[in-house]
Amino acid sequence: MRKTGFIAIVGFANAGKSTLLNALIKQKVSIISPKPQTTRDSIMGIWTDDDSQMIFIDTPGFLTSKNALGDYMLKSIDTAVQDVDCILVVIDGHDGIDDKELSQIVKYRKRNVPIVVAVTKTDITQPDKLMTELEKLNGMEGISEVYCVSAKRNKGVDELKQGLKKYLTGNAMYFEEDDITDKSQRYM
Repeated sequence: MRKTGFIAIVGFANAGKSTLLNALIKQKVSIISPKPQTTRDSIMGIWTDDDSQMIFIDTPGFLTSKNALGDYMLKSIDTAVQDVDCILVVIDGHDGIDDKELSQIVKYRKRNVPIVVAVTKTDITQPDKLMTELEKLNGMEGISEVYCVSAKRNKGVDELKQGLKKYLTGNAMYFEEDDITDKSQRYM
């Protein structure tokens, strides 16, 4: 029997959430752009293999709302993290990990859902700088696991996907085996 579940992908704008989603499902379903707030709606990416079906929910980047669009995008993030099996927090390792990323992890700890952190862009980060940044996450309460990935170079992505399987709690197939997103062809 396959294990199934929902995984919300959250993080700040340009952390690499959409690039990581595309790498996880090995298809381009989420638009990638250096422009912040390119992702405005939550987009599902679906990965099905012999023993699991993971439904990833790519969310807009965290922001400080300044208008109705910002309010809508924040609501989209809050909706996406409800009733998920795991929250995947994506942090740009090249930019560094600071208090704003750590505060988001603290915020999601209250949901009593496993939190996995993916530190991205490791292919363009100096190893000694990366180690210093990772120390900030070591031992932080509420983090189940931390993975270092380069979605562009597909390094660490399969290990992350395998690691996420342990957090799947369902056994009902939500989508057909060949579905890769919940969006229509026209939307894409």
